[in-house]
Amino acid sequence: MRASNKTKADCEETGMMKISEAIKERILIGLITLLSGAIGVLLTSIYKDAAAPFLQNVMPAINNKTLLLLCLLLLLIILILGTWIAFLVFGDKTKRIMRKYEFVKTRGFYVHRQTGGKICANCLISNGIESPLTPSVVAGNRFYWECAILACGRKYEMKSQEVKESNFE
Repeated sequence: MRASNKTKADCEETGMMKISEAIKERILIGLITLLSGAIGVLLTSIYKDAAAPFLQNVMPAINNKTLLLLCLLLLLIILILGTWIAFLVFGDKTKRIMRKYEFVKTRGFYVHRQTGGKICANCLISNGIESPLTPSVVAGNRFYWECAILACGRKYEMKSQEVKESNFE
């Protein structure tokens, strides 16, 4: 029987504790860090052993101009990769958020791909804000999905099926 299938009473009897998911995650990260460090030490020693003959025999044969061009090429590659990483990390927040939603063309708002929650298209596109739509009634028994942000004030008309699901009737 695995420890995860045991009840709390079984764990108390045997003296075993149940480990929370957060602690399991930290242990995993620690083990991965430890393994990465060990691999790094091993690769460093291999690099030093392999680089010594290169530095003694090949480096003197390369002229300074070629070496400078190789260094400039390496710098250019590092700048390009750094820019790419910065773009990925600090890229457009709105586009990153919009990937979670699907635009409903006939209705004019976004729907969350997993939960089905409705989001105001105006707030999402212009400000990158995930503003949920709430059901509301306007004078004359008109039913709308209304943006939760008062400054936006955007309303989307409800379909009759949505009115029934929202318990307005």
